[in-house]
Amino acid sequence: MTSSNIMPRQAKGAFVLSPILVAALLAASCGGGQKGLPQVSGRYSVITKPLYIVCSDGSAGYGDSLQGYLQVYQEEEAISAVDESSGGSFEGAMEKNGNFTLESGVRRVDEETDRQSFFDGVFANNGWSGMYTTKFIFIAGQFAGGNCTATAEFKGDRIE
Repeated sequence: MTSSNIMPRQAKGAFVLSPILVAALLAASCGGGQKGLPQVSGRYSVITKPLYIVCSDGSAGYGDSLQGYLQVYQEEEAISAVDESSGGSFEGAMEKNGNFTLESGVRRVDEETDRQSFFDGVFANNGWSGMYTTKFIFIAGQFAGGNCTATAEFKGDRIE
């Protein structure tokens, strides 16, 4: 293939595009990458409502709201994110309609507690929203064998 196959050509004063360039422009103008997916890579703010916490011993209550920033990366439908403050990472997938799930691996909080967090939501034009869940699993100590689950709605803006 020569470069003339991809370069615009001039014909009698009119601007003529090659078929390859037209195809590339059409793909780029659809607002998505391969497979018609929205492009969501970028930095996002995260603000939750107060966390509602329910524990396996029957106790329940409200905790503080959370706020921070996640850097989201995308490779087709696979997405990942890194929490800017903790460095924690999430892996997940996204659908063509912008719905997504992100999940952290189980992380050790301290010698008695493990933690795993999830985001389930939807990407919109300028941000995202959905549900945030974090599970605390008590592996030792006074509460060994128990767990608590904290959930809250979240939203945020796409910063860059």
